[in-house]
Order: sequence, then C-alpha cells, then structure tokens
Amino acid sequence: MNRRIVISLAVLVILIAAFLLLRQHGSGERMIPVFGIDSTAIAKIEIISPEDTIHIQQSPEGWRLSFPVAWDADSLQVSNFFRDVINAKYAKTIMTNSKDAVKRYGLDTKNALQVLVFDKAGKKRTHAYFSNSGNVYDYLRFDGSDDIYQMNRLISKTYGTGITDWRSPVIIRAAENEISSFEVSYPNGSYTLTHKGKDWIFRDTKVEFTVPFDNRALMRIINIMSHMDTRVFLEKDLDKYLPAFEKPVATVLVKLTDGKARKLVFAKTDDNQYILMMDDKNDTLYAMVNDTILRFTVNADDYLAIPYGSTPAKIKKL
Repeated sequence: MNRRIVISLAVLVILIAAFLLLRQHGSGERMIPVFGIDSTAIAKIEIISPEDTIHIQQSPEGWRLSFPVAWDADSLQVSNFFRDVINAKYAKTIMTNSKDAVKRYGLDTKNALQVLVFDKAGKKRTHAYFSNSGNVYDYLRFDGSDDIYQMNRLISKTYGTGITDWRSPVIIRAAENEISSFEVSYPNGSYTLTHKGKDWIFRDTKVEFTVPFDNRALMRIINIMSHMDTRVFLEKDLDKYLPAFEKPVATVLVKLTDGKARKLVFAKTDDNQYILMMDDKNDTLYAMVNDTILRFTVNADDYLAIPYGSTPAKIKKL
C-alpha cells in the first residue's frame, strides 16, 4: 500500500478516535458542585419560590419542616432533593454576566427558585438561584453575583415549595410486633384484641377466642397500622369539624409494647367527609377514607371467618 495512503489512514483513525473521545467526555468542561459542602454538614435548608417559602432542618429524629408548619418532612422528597439538588453540578465557564441577563434568564428574586444551605453552626454556606425557560437543564447564579452558569440538572421545574410535597404523610407506623392490644368501640359494639405471643385474642361482651392466623379482618387492621397515611391535613376553621367528634364513628386505643398508647378517633362530617383526631389533639385533623374505618368496625363473626380448609377457632362464651 502506498505510504501516503497509510499515513492518511492513520491520521484519519486518530481524528476519529479524538472525536469519539471528545463526544464521550464532552468538551472537557469542568463541572463544579453547586453546594460546596458535605451533605452531612448541612443542618438547615431554605427553599424560596415566587409562590411560597419552606424551611427544613435536621433534628434528632431526622429532617423536619420548621416553616410554614412544624412537621416531619417527607423522607423520600428529602432524599430526592439531596440527590438531585445538593449533589448538582454546573459548568465552570460563565455563560453571560451582562447587566440585563439576570432578569432575562429569570434569575431575579421574583422569578427564580432559591435554595439557601446552612451548616450546623448556623452559617449560610450557599445561596443559589435556579431558573429555566424551556431548556433541558437549568441556569444558575449565586447571590451577590450576576455571573450565569449552565446546570446539568433540571431543578426549578422539579422542586418547588408546595407544602404537600414536603410534608410527611405519615399518621402512624406500628408493626404487628410493636402492638400489644387494640380497644375498639363504635356505635354497633365494642371489642378488644390482645396480642399474646404469636396469637391475637378477640374478646367482646359475649365471646372470647383466638383469632385464626389467616383471618382477613385481623390482617386488614395490622396492615393499615403499618402505614396509615394522608395527604390532606385540616388546620384552618377547625370549629366546623369538631362537633362531629361528639358522636364518633369509631374510637381505637392502640397500646404499644413500649408502654405508650395512641388514640384514634374517627368522625363523619355533615358533608360525608371522614376525619381523624389523633391523641385528642384538635389543632390538626386528618382527612381519611372510609375503608380505613371499616377495617375496625367489625364484629366477632368477621374475626372468626377463615379461608376454606383452615381450622376454626375455639369459642369461649362469656
């Protein structure tokens, strides 16, 4: 083969390899973390949008909302926020810093999503502004600077300040091995379920028996106790809801193995809305679905029911 052709082919191979390398690694632009602080050193985060403001901060129990309400933060939302926002990076090269760019890119205080990060000493470590005008990724600037950078994440359209996104939906979490008994009363009757070893003992005014292991009624209340949630919290104009609790549709006292107890009082409003009061605290009520209440308002026959072929319970009459 002609030497000139060989050299030309070699040069072509080198150029193709260089092109593929650059394509794989981009232009070689250095990506810098937006928040130059270890995530474990963060004690408080403030998030400000044109619509609202929320504050979350560390506590011995984990991340909690401290404004506009004091409440446990949604653990999944916080985890995703750290993954997508606190770990986000931006290109080192300044896109623009012209005088009108901040407003033009929506990075002014009236339009941007702002994230402020504080350390355990209460010192503000980073105050970042994020915006997006229909692009794949966000634009970024830091407080006190007009320099605008390109992000590698979409943040401003993903994370906002809606309280329902950040507030933990958890009402109660209690596994079966953490429950010692239920005391249930409702308009059509009352009963107790007592946890003894692997067994649950049902008792009302007429009978007592060990609930069959595969009883559906028992499994339904154990299941709801392990993940009783809501996304609708009632905290305003509560006077119109409180009269409904004068005649509750069900009251459930849950005694736990650690000696504590949780009281659940379910009520139905005049407009057929089901609500819950926890531990006699009437400053926050919880919207519920009727299925949750129906799990408790059952009787001895329901706890005796078993699948075909299972061993019936032995009943002791009282």
